[in-house]
Amino acid sequence: MRYLVIGGARSGVGASIYLKKRNFDVVLVESKTIKPQYKEVLSSNLIPFYENTSSYPLDEIDWIVPSPGVPLDIPLILQARQQQIPILSEVDLALQNYPGKLITVTGTNGKSTVSAMIYHILNKLDSSTLLGGNFEIPPTELFWEERVKQNTKYLVLEISSYQSESSSFNADAAVFTSFSEDHLKRHKTMFNYFMAKWKMIENLKPKALLLLSQHVLDFANENNIKLPSHIEYKIIEELGSSILVPKELSFSPIDTVNAKTSTAICSFITGKDPCDLIKNLTNFKTLEHRLEYIRTYKNIKIINDSKSTNCDTVLTAINNYPRSILMLGGECKKEDFSPLLKFQDSIDLIIFFGQDRSYLKDNLISSGYSGKYLEFSTLKDALIVDNLKRILDNSTSSYLLFSPGCASFDEFENFERRGKFFKEEVSKL
Repeated sequence: MRYLVIGGARSGVGASIYLKKRNFDVVLVESKTIKPQYKEVLSSNLIPFYENTSSYPLDEIDWIVPSPGVPLDIPLILQARQQQIPILSEVDLALQNYPGKLITVTGTNGKSTVSAMIYHILNKLDSSTLLGGNFEIPPTELFWEERVKQNTKYLVLEISSYQSESSSFNADAAVFTSFSEDHLKRHKTMFNYFMAKWKMIENLKPKALLLLSQHVLDFANENNIKLPSHIEYKIIEELGSSILVPKELSFSPIDTVNAKTSTAICSFITGKDPCDLIKNLTNFKTLEHRLEYIRTYKNIKIINDSKSTNCDTVLTAINNYPRSILMLGGECKKEDFSPLLKFQDSIDLIIFFGQDRSYLKDNLISSGYSGKYLEFSTLKDALIVDNLKRILDNSTSSYLLFSPGCASFDEFENFERRGKFFKEEVSKL
């Protein structure tokens, strides 16, 4: 049995090693240059790979495994379909023989925090609980490193639209946190983007529980998309007073909702009282780069929200942190940022930075923004200590809110690197 893995980043490398350790014949191709650390791992595992190529002879290939980041309409995959070569997602590959309970979380925003909270609650009950997926560790990597054991009772996976659109795994419970414009370069339309995520819902096990936001349900209804008849579902906003959040948890409004959502799913999976389970979040820490408090400079609290890559996440941030200096910029997906205007009174100043600063500025001003703003060609320029001190020393704002609303790729490899750079620079104040 010979497998062709397409994509030479972490997920593709994980899938390749997973197959190799199970004594399958595997080869990997990547259309760009493969990073040195991944070349080293592939070579040390005796896995042949080809970089800077978009083709490979399929005559002796039995299965195709595309990485989640690989579009499903590239010529090599279309050719495989034409030749009736089966295509297996990286997630499905990993989950083929997993015997425990699977909890999956998707959504445009909020899925990382909810996934982490579910993991935190379940891990207090069973230390073999694992967390992965779009959240740091690809599923095949969890399995080939043998972190997943036969006694691993709970597996929590954050699932992106890229992972779900080509998968058919069956979860025991799921959360669909939110839905707003994102990833349209890949999915083309909002309907396609929604259906890529909805596939995870359609494949839930019989009598599984789905928690979804009212907005997600509204979009489904408006587009005549039916909830599967074989599952149970609850609306996140209707959990309300059915789950009490202890005051000592001191969560923000958005994390209070996330905590109730996570607790409800864990209660369903374990059969335990949600009022007991929510106490397991006592030591839960906000995720790095997601509304993360860094420090206070002259009464101005500095918040790192580098994980914010669309307008919807900026709206959440501003709603939680009014009276802010907002840092907005990077590589924009050209979405409309005018919804920010409903929080115009909460924004004392906007610092536009990065490749698409002019688009963001023009979009907001043409939509009616009349507040103060500054422009910097890069984030690095905006965070020069003298520049930042000058801004903060003359401000009466409550927060410096770094919530870019854009991808990081104009300056950084990912939002994590961007967030770390931000934290390093503000520590110099």
